[in-house]
Amino acid sequence: MSMDKFDYSDGNNCLNLIFDNYSVDNQSRYDIFIQVLDEAKKYNDSLHYLACAYACHYSKSTYRPQAIIFFEKYLKEPVHPENQFLTLSRIYNDLAEDYEGEYEFRQAAQYYQKAIKLQHKRHYSSITGQYEIYPAEVKLGRLLLKIGTQHALEYWKILMEYPEYKKGDSTQSGFRRHVDIEYKNALDKHNRGYVYKPRKNKNVEQ
Repeated sequence: MSMDKFDYSDGNNCLNLIFDNYSVDNQSRYDIFIQVLDEAKKYNDSLHYLACAYACHYSKSTYRPQAIIFFEKYLKEPVHPENQFLTLSRIYNDLAEDYEGEYEFRQAAQYYQKAIKLQHKRHYSSITGQYEIYPAEVKLGRLLLKIGTQHALEYWKILMEYPEYKKGDSTQSGFRRHVDIEYKNALDKHNRGYVYKPRKNKNVEQ
């Protein structure tokens, strides 16, 4: 379909256009995202805010502050999009990534936590006989390392109290083994006196 004839008045259409083209193999994806952003921001409704957020989220990092603004606008009055993979948990996770990319770690941690709380059922692998860890749980633990190693250690110790950990097998890929690896990494960094240093000159929340 020609971009000139595309119906941008429907926020779901805008979102579908983004997710149909966000593959890194698509060389024209950035042009499409900016086109969606330019058109979607003409409308003041939740789904268009979300389309603007994802157009910025999947664009270059200079658009990340705009992604945060549009995500927050959407979350004031969230409307469930037609895309079945675009859950509120995923939206929280993606907003957390944008906050983390902007070194706003406290906000990032809050949204990772919200994403985790919306997970209803942990995946169980019939192959290994182990429960899997949520990606957001790993991201939160690694984010806490940037805030302070003690925060990360306390976080992983809490996960060690979960039934999935206590009943898990450390020799098999799964929740327990993943937690053990992340905890060991945090402990090693803590013992070395690790302090996170951002790559660019920007104030980091402590």
